Amino acid sequence: MIQPDYLAELEAISDQVPLVVLADVNNRIGDWILSGGNPTDNYVKQKVEYAKMWAERGAKENEQIRAWKSGHGNNQQQT
Repeated sequence: MIQPDYLAELEAISDQVPLVVLADVNNRIGDWILSGGNPTDNYVKQKVEYAKMWAERGAKENEQIRAWKSGHGNNQQQT
């Protein structure tokens, strides 16, 4: 049976997650593993899913900002 690699999933999205969220998730996972937990535990999966939610939220917000800028870029006042 193939073990899930939640840490690789987290690493793959790490550049899309706000730094404060990533630091919190990393600290929680690190504490979990130091206390005897495994990187394949459901707790780690939950933390990675939380980080994914933030990555998706950021992507949607960035898309909305780009759409807003493209729609308002031609309406700037000229002096």
